[in-house]
Amino acid sequence: MKNYKANINYFKKWEGLKTLGLGMLIVGFTSIWLAMGYLVYLGGIALLAVGAVLFLTGNINRSTEAEILAEISRRSEGMNFPEVETERHFYKRVPERPEILDFAGFSFSEGIWLKKMKNGSICSSEYLTAKMLLLTDAFYVKQRKFSLISDINEEQTVEIAFSLVEDLTVLRESKSFSCGSKSFSVKLCYLVITFDGGKTLCLPAADDVYVDELAARLKKTAGETTEE
Repeated sequence: MKNYKANINYFKKWEGLKTLGLGMLIVGFTSIWLAMGYLVYLGGIALLAVGAVLFLTGNINRSTEAEILAEISRRSEGMNFPEVETERHFYKRVPERPEILDFAGFSFSEGIWLKKMKNGSICSSEYLTAKMLLLTDAFYVKQRKFSLISDINEEQTVEIAFSLVEDLTVLRESKSFSCGSKSFSVKLCYLVITFDGGKTLCLPAADDVYVDELAARLKKTAGETTEE
């Protein structure tokens, strides 16, 4: 059974509780050890008691950042394309050397939990991962969006014929989201495929020069194939 409560506490509990508690334990133990006076001794005992409570509160039933990332990695596995080898629909449409592209990132919207990670980036309680198989005449995409704090797990498969692609661009934007009393500024980057009369497919991507190069290459691939 998934321990969603521990994941919720990752977002709710202040991570500094553990550090603060440990610091109070050290100071309290030092005060008792040195025994510089009766009041200092009593203060040391109080610090030990409070420090122990804070340390345990910060640790018990709370996922760590490493555990959150490990769960994301585990739940992102298993997105493959075995059907392209058995279904007639894909006959002669898979290149001799298939190329599969990976997309992944936290999903952001109002009403979900947010937290600043150790590297300074913002994470959320929802994650989106996708894989794109380049067919000879279409983009074949599988998406999985899952929650880290509930049983929500949505999967979608989209096939976009090159002939239906209207545009393929990189969307960069900064948005502000609130979580409780805090506001988080998040920089978003998506590879956006516009197709079939204005429909869009947004795939999360790292904000670097490579995503621009990828967008240009995929747009060229779809255009060249359509022209043939």
